[in-house]
Amino acid sequence: MSKGKKKQNQNNKLRDPDHQLAEEQFLELNKEFYNEFLEDFYSMKVINLLSLITNTEKSISNLMENPIEIDKLKIEPQVENIKSVNLIRYAKAELAMSYFHCLETFIRLFVAHAKLSGCPWLELARLDLPKYKGELKKISNGEFNHFNSRASENETILYVFTGQKKPEGEITAEFIEGYKTWLSFAASQLLKTYDYNAFKHGLAISPTQNGFTIGRTDEEFKLEAHGEVIEHLTRMTSGDRVIWAKQTNFVEYDRKATFILFVEKLMTSILDVGRKSYLLKNEGIRVYKAHKFLPKDILETGKNQDIQVENFSRGLLYNK
Repeated sequence: MSKGKKKQNQNNKLRDPDHQLAEEQFLELNKEFYNEFLEDFYSMKVINLLSLITNTEKSISNLMENPIEIDKLKIEPQVENIKSVNLIRYAKAELAMSYFHCLETFIRLFVAHAKLSGCPWLELARLDLPKYKGELKKISNGEFNHFNSRASENETILYVFTGQKKPEGEITAEFIEGYKTWLSFAASQLLKTYDYNAFKHGLAISPTQNGFTIGRTDEEFKLEAHGEVIEHLTRMTSGDRVIWAKQTNFVEYDRKATFILFVEKLMTSILDVGRKSYLLKNEGIRVYKAHKFLPKDILETGKNQDIQVENFSRGLLYNK
């Protein structure tokens, strides 16, 4: 090997943070990861936000009566500075975005544990944006056979959520299909989340009321959608050019909250298995029957309309 290639190989190794990484420290890293992981984060957030929406005036009154003090910071809100309509809009927007945040945590946590590498915390760090997007595409298409070479896709999925590699006892093969359905649903949702990205990066979004009806009001069949929405500006193709449009995304907050609460339960299973596998703790694994409660069960509206509308876009006006 030439000196130039040797130097290049040496430089490549130095740029690789995994080069000569001591595995002896994995146990301590795992202890920190599992002991410090904030469980019930999303359920606490949902309860808090729903409380703001349903008990707005009481929440404002509580702020007035109990000033905020943290270390040297003291805030004494004035009643004229807190408007109930703004508090409700904040809570609804935050709840809608928490839905996507929860799904992203779920996917990242699953991928990190499906690698079976010995240190999920490191796997989370290795999952940079390009790799994460690649995982979303594969998982949304039902591809689960690429995570590791030690177990089949079904064994991997069952192990990550239950600690078992084979169906046994009350844990049947149906569990695997349920987990796959939830993972693929979460990944597909995250692939079409401009509103989530707009929120994360500080772009303007607006929670409000909107809707449309296609067809006469006296017609038996008509396409319509009305209700709570989050709106943002986006690009869209119109003919042979790209234009600006306002996209309206319908948000049913009760369903978003239900998704968050159940997905967090699935994350609890992953963490329980991780603690048992990497910390050798035998504190029990909370296993949930994902196949008995699928996304479609939450999405069913009970309305007599075969076509469900998630969003619609309207182009902005342009001069001729």
